[in-house]
Amino acid sequence: MKILLGEDEDKMRELLTKFFEKEGYDVVEAKDGEEALEKFYEETFDLAVLDWMMPKMNGLEVAQTMKRTRAVKILLLTAKNLPEDEVQALSSGVDDYLAKPFHAKVLLVRVAKLLGIVKQDITRPLVFIANEKRVKCYGKDLSLTKKEYELLYYLYQNQGAALSREQILLSVWGMDHETDERTVSVSCETSWEKSGFRLSMGSGIVLKKQKNSLTRSFVLRVSVIFFMIVVLLAVFYRWGFPTYYYWKMEQPVKETQKSIQQGKNPSASSDVVVIDLAAKEFAHEEEATNDLAFRLDKEGISLNRFWVDRTTIHSVQVGGSVQRLYAQTKQKSDFYTLFFQKKDRVYLIGTSIPAFSSAIRTLLPILIAATVLFLGLVFGSVVLLVRNQIIWPIRRLEQTTRKISLLDFAEEEVTSEENELGSLSHAIARMKQSLQQHALEMAARIERLKNFSGNLAHELKTPLAVMRLLVDGEEMEIGNPTFLQDMDQQLSDMGGLVTNLLVYSRQMNEAPVFQPLAIEDVIKREAQQHRLLDPQFSIEERLEPCTLSSNEPLLQIVLNNLLTNGIKYSLDRHLIMRGKRSGTHYQLLVENKAMPMTPEQFSHLLEPFVVGEASRNHQLSGTGLGLSIVQETVHALGGTLQLEQDNGWFRVLLRFPIETSETK
Repeated sequence: MKILLGEDEDKMRELLTKFFEKEGYDVVEAKDGEEALEKFYEETFDLAVLDWMMPKMNGLEVAQTMKRTRAVKILLLTAKNLPEDEVQALSSGVDDYLAKPFHAKVLLVRVAKLLGIVKQDITRPLVFIANEKRVKCYGKDLSLTKKEYELLYYLYQNQGAALSREQILLSVWGMDHETDERTVSVSCETSWEKSGFRLSMGSGIVLKKQKNSLTRSFVLRVSVIFFMIVVLLAVFYRWGFPTYYYWKMEQPVKETQKSIQQGKNPSASSDVVVIDLAAKEFAHEEEATNDLAFRLDKEGISLNRFWVDRTTIHSVQVGGSVQRLYAQTKQKSDFYTLFFQKKDRVYLIGTSIPAFSSAIRTLLPILIAATVLFLGLVFGSVVLLVRNQIIWPIRRLEQTTRKISLLDFAEEEVTSEENELGSLSHAIARMKQSLQQHALEMAARIERLKNFSGNLAHELKTPLAVMRLLVDGEEMEIGNPTFLQDMDQQLSDMGGLVTNLLVYSRQMNEAPVFQPLAIEDVIKREAQQHRLLDPQFSIEERLEPCTLSSNEPLLQIVLNNLLTNGIKYSLDRHLIMRGKRSGTHYQLLVENKAMPMTPEQFSHLLEPFVVGEASRNHQLSGTGLGLSIVQETVHALGGTLQLEQDNGWFRVLLRFPIETSETK
């Protein structure tokens, strides 16, 4: 059987070829992605073993192109071992995935399994294929709707978290979607049933309903106030209103009394009757009662209940005023009277008042209906006003803040009211913009760190994988006369990488100590050391003497990395260093002839491990930390760094601050 091996590391490719050939496989080698595809088009292979991070075209792209061309088994080798990397690889069509470093026996077993099986063996319970909105459960497709897929994916991502129905509704259906929270429960049940993962996925998910406590609290409080108002009105109708009623009806009587006492003629009124008699005729109860009743009858007022008692006579005789209310049951009215004496005359002023009980039976239903209608309108208006002006804006703000907490920075309508809520809404909008900017910066930083860690893993795992294969080769008795030299080289590469990592980390965390420093002496010492390392390499120095406010160990790191890069990449084995004063700074230019880079490569040259998956090139080999360390160190020294390439020349321009005493 024939195997296509795509691997850019020479030693790794050599060792893998030996292992495969020892097992009886025919091996065709390719050192990059484009060459692997060329060999694939020229011949027929039973299996392709590809490294993910190859130059020109990465292994995943090569695998996808191969799968589109014809059926072939593909095993992907990579230093990437994060779960999402494995999902991406398996979802892209590769048949198996092996992370570095690995044992040669494990690799050979997997190769044999791929070459000897027909069906794909998938051991992962759930695989989400995002671009097709499909889910595979132990290799079998699940029949899910688009919304069920989104719900299952959201629950899968939040395993073990306590999620409310409102959170799920907001994240899966969106804030503006008119969906009842019960739909969440039904959809969860459907998704769990179809996937068969109710326990493994649902055990940590608590569906809890979040009630609208603000609206409920407000309605409850307004209802209590409404009830208290009704109680107060009932008390008023029972005791307050009758008192007011009789007080109002007796006012004409009291005005007439006032007029008589002031010596004025009382104004004529059909509602008020005035009777006067001699004081001596008001001395006896029976006589006074009969006389007054007779005279009232003459005035057209017939009373079935009327009397004058001794207490009334006595009070009037001593100069007091006496009020009496005579209930006339048959007439369904009351007769209100006022007795008082002026000089030798006793006056009775009276008026008929409709009985309150009769009046209230007529008016009370109307009053109650009017009151309830009024209070209902007031209650409804208050609830509607508060709901529109307070509750709904607060709910929108709550939804906005919840979306912000989920890092969802979609544009939202800002409350336009010119009040405290409007100010709060604008403040939250400003906060959202700041958080969005911060989130974007954090996302970019996380992406850089992810790339850094991925490339770092590759740089560390590649020599480890080579060393592992070297050891396996010895155990399997595959002859390798350069075993010790190969191991020493891999250890040396790892040692250099670890050293640079420590330097890089230290520059990121430590503050340097500055002191006056003669820069031309430091440059000459570093240049002389590199001449000893490579006598064939020429270093030309054109330096103006100057004293800097700097840190010698850090400056040595900068110069060491620049000189090392010059030795590696100079095409004519020659490097020029020019230094001169420029205002308050010292300008150092380091230049050499080098292979031109693409604008894309050049724009990322200062990033850690820029020589990574997208642009691995043996002409640019190394740890990928040199210029990153230079940049961090120059910034720590208060200087600046600028890169240029022009007509085959590569230039690094450094500017360092001059020691303070020289600028005075």
